[in-house]
Amino acid sequence: MITHNSQIFFMKNKLEVPQIFKNFKTIIKNQFQTSIQILRIDNGREFFNSSLGSYLSTEGIIHQSSWVDTPQQNGIVERKKGHLLAVTRVLLFHNNVPKHYWEEATLTATYLINWLPSRSLNSNSPI
Repeated sequence: MITHNSQIFFMKNKLEVPQIFKNFKTIIKNQFQTSIQILRIDNGREFFNSSLGSYLSTEGIIHQSSWVDTPQQNGIVERKKGHLLAVTRVLLFHNNVPKHYWEEATLTATYLINWLPSRSLNSNSPI
C-alpha cells in the first residue's frame, strides 16, 4: 500500500506494480518537484518484470536490490514500517477506535510522523 495525502494505492495483484510505481513517480514529481533517483527493493519478484525494468532504465532510475535472505539490508524500511504500525495501533487502541478505521489511522499516523521532529534530521521535521 502506498499512501499520499489521502490518496491510497492498493495493489490487488502483483502485476499492478509497474503502473502503481509510475503513478507514484508522477505524484512525487508533481507534488515535490523532485525525481526518484534510486529504487531499492527486497528481491520481490513483482519488481523484476520486463516492463518495470525497461521503464526504470528509460527514466534513468537506478534499480538496486538486496541480497536474498538478508533482512538486515532492509533494516531502515522495516524500522520505519514498525514505527508507522506502532503509531497506528496507539491511535486506534488508546482511543478505543474500531479496527475498520485502520486505513484512516494509518494515514493520520503517516501525517503525524512526517510533521514530528526527527533526530536524524537535526530535530527538523521531514516536511
